[in-house]
Amino acid sequence: MDDIVLTPELEQKSYWRLIWTLIFVILMIPGVILLAFSEIIAGVIYIVSALAPLLFVLYWIPLYYSSMKFSITGEHVVVEKGVWWKKESTISFEMITNVDKTQDPIERYYKIGVVSRNYFVKKLHLNLW
Repeated sequence: MDDIVLTPELEQKSYWRLIWTLIFVILMIPGVILLAFSEIIAGVIYIVSALAPLLFVLYWIPLYYSSMKFSITGEHVVVEKGVWWKKESTISFEMITNVDKTQDPIERYYKIGVVSRNYFVKKLHLNLW
């Protein structure tokens, strides 16, 4: 069997941008109140301090999106991700017990979702005494 390599749907980036924009808008409410009813400098400091993480997230989303790769080989499922710290997880088909798909309402709108796998892990008990 040939290896199947999958990447996230392009809509995933739009979903992440939407969620972080909503968070940013909620964080901006106190800044607007400060600008309207208090000193302008306090509102500007608040807005700039809230804007910096948003700009970083908007920079980070395309990098994280392009780092994600899912491979299905003849015997394993391999998940690779990470921008600065790369992580690769390999799970054999024999260890996978079930695969779940979940979607929130916004994910349904974008026709994306989360696929998670559960796998059997044999517990190892060590006696140290």
